[in-house]
Amino acid sequence: MKTLWALEPFHQDVKKIKNMHNLIQQFLDSRNELEVGHVATRAENEMALAFDVPTEERFTLYPLNLIKNILKKARIRIENNSDINWSPKNCKKNCDRS
Repeated sequence: MKTLWALEPFHQDVKKIKNMHNLIQQFLDSRNELEVGHVATRAENEMALAFDVPTEERFTLYPLNLIKNILKKARIRIENNSDINWSPKNCKKNCDRS
């Protein structure tokens, strides 16, 4: 059974992310069962007002890169998560705003 971790990538600190990951891991049989995602909405000012990020990437690649960076800082590796494993070169401008 897969588990989806709906991670809010804004205003998080590494310690909280690590603690949540450890908590979620207690419910899983293996690391491969965990996928990370974020529901991007236009109501989120961090994305809607990120004018230095191209419009077509603001609600797609930009939040994915934020998630990728926060997981990297927390030294959390998510296996089999194709959405997270996209190439940073796909993001044209300033997608690394963490």
